[in-house]
Amino acid sequence: YISPRVCQARLIFAGTLTHERVITIEIVNRSLGVVSAQLTALQTSPGSAVQLQLRVANPLRQAFKAHLNLELPEGWVGSFTTGGLVVRELSLNPGESLPVQLTLGVPKDAKPGTYTVLIEVEGVSPYFVDRLPVRVDVVSGRPLLRLSYVAPHVDTYAGKTAKYMITLSNLGDADCVVSFDVAGLPEGYKWSVADQQGNVFSKVFLKAGEQTALLLSISVPPAAEPTVLSFRFSAETDDSRDEVQLSLGVLGRYELSFVTQNFYIELTPGSSGAFEVQVKNTGYTSLTNIALKAVSTVSGIAVSTSPDSVLVLKPGDVATFQVSISVDPTTDAGDYYVSLRLSADQVEPLSRDLHIYVKPTGVVAYYIAAVVAMLIAAVALAYRKFGRR
Repeated sequence: YISPRVCQARLIFAGTLTHERVITIEIVNRSLGVVSAQLTALQTSPGSAVQLQLRVANPLRQAFKAHLNLELPEGWVGSFTTGGLVVRELSLNPGESLPVQLTLGVPKDAKPGTYTVLIEVEGVSPYFVDRLPVRVDVVSGRPLLRLSYVAPHVDTYAGKTAKYMITLSNLGDADCVVSFDVAGLPEGYKWSVADQQGNVFSKVFLKAGEQTALLLSISVPPAAEPTVLSFRFSAETDDSRDEVQLSLGVLGRYELSFVTQNFYIELTPGSSGAFEVQVKNTGYTSLTNIALKAVSTVSGIAVSTSPDSVLVLKPGDVATFQVSISVDPTTDAGDYYVSLRLSADQVEPLSRDLHIYVKPTGVVAYYIAAVVAMLIAAVALAYRKFGRR
């Protein structure tokens, strides 16, 4: 192959007269089109990796075997791969082509400037050389962080977790490691950042021009009172910072409890009595339609409750229900249990068993006591008369 040059040819026409002409011939190298790329100028930063898609084709009329070579700036590294394999040499039939990926590694200490990477395909059989220069501009770039959200406000109950969908973007021209922070939450509130697969992390690596989806979780303490909180979520690296203002609505905790602890009453056959049951709203939000009902019955014992319901019970307030019990005169003495169910619109029902002890009447008790006394006296007399044998 001849290097580019300019040549001159002298033509002499001899005859009756002699004519002379000088022809200037310029020899130039023209690419064979064996190696090509859609991008031939790239921008990157020190310490980064650059990938470029190439295509190696055979425009010749015969098959060839060729080497792939690279001329790199000092300290740079590069490789050709296709299908995950490193390529050193390839063979193509006429009209065939092969996609090849070039990966360049830029040194961390590379100075800003314009560098040229020369891609060379050198034919072995037949011999030829085709080159493709690629310009790489190394700049001391900086990241530019941007945060965006789907919804800035989330409502949740005390003891639950609020979740915010956040998108983090790096609009700059340098890779970065980003850390996160939350400011403005009261003591006891916990937060974490995770990806869409649920992996929790405190920092994330983000390349220039990339973005990633984040899930910000705020855990609300079980005893948190209803309120609306404003707080800030920030993303920060050495050269860039961004934050978004978010809000959290705490709806409070619904809870209903029995104040009365001892569910026991004594009655006699044919008598009636009343038992008071106190309940308290131990949550942080009003409850509605609080009711206490007897859900199981005992033969010979009638049970009713009043009032039928309490329309509203505010946090910390106590309501009192009266359980009226009537025992039929024919009911035998003994232990009986009636199940009471406490309910409200916002909570799961609670149940307690009321223990009703039906004791014998006075006359019956007298006869029983007399019989017991007679038995004791009989035993004593027998012991005196016969003694111990």
